[in-house]
Amino acid sequence: MASVRIYLKDEFRWSYTLLDQEVYIGRSRENHVVLPHPEVSRHHALIRKEGRNYIVEDQSGRGLSVNDGNVAKVILKDKDILHVGVYRLVFASDVVVDNPSDTMTWEPTLDLPGASATQLGNAKFELVVTAGPDEGKRVAIGNRVLKVGRSSRSDFPVADKTVSNLHLELEAGPSGVHVRDMGSTNGTCVDGQKIQSLTVALGSEIQIGNTTLKLFMEEETTPVAPPSLGGLVGKSLNMQEVYKWIRKAAKGDVSILIQGETGCGKEVVAQEIHRLSDRSEGPLITIDCSAIPKDLIESELFGHEKGSFTGAIGKRKGAFELADGGTVFLDEIGELPLDMQPKLLRVLEEKQLKRIGGGERIKSDFRVVAATNRWLDQEVLTGNFRSDLYFRLNVVPISLPPLRERREDIPLLVNHFLKGKSVHVPQAVLDTLIQHPWPGNVRELRNVLERGVVLMEENTLSMDDLLFFGAGKKGGAPMPWAETEGASAAPVSLEEVEQQVIRRALKTHEGDKKAVAKELGIALSTLYEKIRRFKLD
Repeated sequence: MASVRIYLKDEFRWSYTLLDQEVYIGRSRENHVVLPHPEVSRHHALIRKEGRNYIVEDQSGRGLSVNDGNVAKVILKDKDILHVGVYRLVFASDVVVDNPSDTMTWEPTLDLPGASATQLGNAKFELVVTAGPDEGKRVAIGNRVLKVGRSSRSDFPVADKTVSNLHLELEAGPSGVHVRDMGSTNGTCVDGQKIQSLTVALGSEIQIGNTTLKLFMEEETTPVAPPSLGGLVGKSLNMQEVYKWIRKAAKGDVSILIQGETGCGKEVVAQEIHRLSDRSEGPLITIDCSAIPKDLIESELFGHEKGSFTGAIGKRKGAFELADGGTVFLDEIGELPLDMQPKLLRVLEEKQLKRIGGGERIKSDFRVVAATNRWLDQEVLTGNFRSDLYFRLNVVPISLPPLRERREDIPLLVNHFLKGKSVHVPQAVLDTLIQHPWPGNVRELRNVLERGVVLMEENTLSMDDLLFFGAGKKGGAPMPWAETEGASAAPVSLEEVEQQVIRRALKTHEGDKKAVAKELGIALSTLYEKIRRFKLD
């Protein structure tokens, strides 16, 4: 098969196999062969195949130099030389290509000379995401073939949906790192050139989908923990443990129970598990068990047939049926009514369900991820949650640390929430944020920052702009949790905080529970449950 060998002045740079019917050459990145030099026109030349011949046409409007003659169009012969600015392209008509696999999409091959072995020796390389959803993520290549893709089974999984499950491989050698595209859908580009296989130099940019990767020499220092995993932000040891369990849990297909205080990011963890799993192409169906009235929860989970109850004007699929091939996320599973728990257990065990009013048993292939801000083992002991359902859900447990136990992550979270905004945060303000107890965890931090951005003057966040949970006015102090002057220390547990917040809100609204639920941003059913549990009636 024909190709062109590309030289910059007298130095060979790469070869390009002419697999396409038309191959455009020029300075613009829209071309197949990109020659980044000001002497090259944006669209300089076109090589197209007609029968067994390859014809080159000028696209610059200035004529094209072929074998030192200026032409507008000519049939290429073996070893013809095209002069394109400072580049020479040597046409070869006798290149033989091995038969490609039927399942692999072959793209033109760019073979760049790597750095010499005398320069690199036994150097260690590091791959870093410099742009895309996983920006900042990095991995040492080491003495292995590193597989990169969206699948959790890749050695280096990425979140970018435009990346194939197994997109490319990288392998370190004495002359650099060899990159191979694995038949990806959107291809692999190095420094703007689409490639199939090449050895890349340090600093080269590798583009896969919407993600940019870059190769660096691995520094001989203690590895830096990645600052994030998808939508989760934090490099503390506590969060590194969470990331480890998320990656492990995503590989399997068993039930997962996420436990943590309100506002810690349980839903984000569920989204990451789904994204990194082999079910990522399927749906993620979320059901908030605390927000659905008791008489509708069965319909939400399992669906109903037309006329099965008053108001059932049509057939409706439930969450488990809609999640076929994907994941069901049961948020606040601790709020599920006791009489619904055995029905849920049966569906989890059998992977079959019946709609309300229906007789047909419907099979569905789903995975369950559940989350709660309660300690379900304690709920089992008090009789508020069935032990058999608890053990069925708690196959892989993931516990999220409260924000007060990972204060070192607060500067990262501040940067994350203010990203894209022109906001200066003085050190004194940052220190205040780090020392705050954060009973509402990451959600409360985000709300404080969003309020602060609205309240601030110019582009600097001041102490007066920090309106903490329960503060009554601009610049107000955080809510004093003690109800009486004689009370001493603030409560240390979230339940004590919740109890006092609800008691204060009930007093403020004179017992109007709807107004209390609206102020606190929780479902009315959740408020009733907490009033019952805390005995606030």
